[in-house]
Amino acid sequence: MTKPGYGTIVEAVALQQPVVYVRRYNFADEPPLVDYLHRYGRGIELSIDDFTRGRWEPTLLQALASPVPSLPPPPTGAAEAAEVIVRYCQPNPHYS
Repeated sequence: MTKPGYGTIVEAVALQQPVVYVRRYNFADEPPLVDYLHRYGRGIELSIDDFTRGRWEPTLLQALASPVPSLPPPPTGAAEAAEVIVRYCQPNPHYS
């Protein structure tokens, strides 16, 4: 059980671990992280009301029973980001 944060969500997807999460609604990266989790992982949202009232069990059981997804996308984001950065650092012949 966690908040949707980058490190936790990406690692859980890579390890195919179920995640029960409580949204914060004030974190800019939260919507794409939740989308990524639902697309490639095993994520179930627990409402803030159920969280604060301790009604966790049904959601935890649902997460544990969720099917293991097919393999997540390869963890090549660092290499892809480096390629984009390199392109931006190359001299542009149009502006020489």
